[in-house]
Amino acid sequence: MTFYQAHSYEEAIKIGLQAVIIAESFQKKFKPASHEKLKCMFPVANVPILHYAIEFLLMNKVTEIFIATCTMRGQIDSFVKSMGYKGVKINIISLESCSNFGDALREINQMQTIKEEFLLVRGDIITNADIQSALKEHFKVKAEDKEKKLILTKLFVKVPFSNPIRSPQQEIILMLDSQSRDILKYESF
Repeated sequence: MTFYQAHSYEEAIKIGLQAVIIAESFQKKFKPASHEKLKCMFPVANVPILHYAIEFLLMNKVTEIFIATCTMRGQIDSFVKSMGYKGVKINIISLESCSNFGDALREINQMQTIKEEFLLVRGDIITNADIQSALKEHFKVKAEDKEKKLILTKLFVKVPFSNPIRSPQQEIILMLDSQSRDILKYESF
């Protein structure tokens, strides 16, 4: 299957940005509660977390969203129908046998429904970040990348040590090349 590949952010917006939401958390932290409800369907301010992920993508000009899940697809179907999102096409993908994020991405890739460039987010993300400048930078770097080394652009947020949302279980080491901004080392501990 061949897709048109955008060469700039403006072209990507014109042809339509796609996004994938991985609804599964692949973690056991929330069991037994997550036996009956996906983590992304847990309510925050009486609204499922998935709504915040979808709103984040809409505010960043995404026009097509694929929500991928291994289990409890009916919950997501019902929720998306009840919300009646306008200006976006939402597709729900059933994954067969995934036990982690990598398996999910491989299975989605085999379906060949995603264009070259897409946003990837977890279903349990709550943010209102404007990432349009990061998207513009991604396309700019990709256009300048003569060796075709650019695979992805990953966004990080600095969270102060004193911040209560900072999880000691999710600490990372990140080493960047100061000139190219390439990731030299990425390790979680």
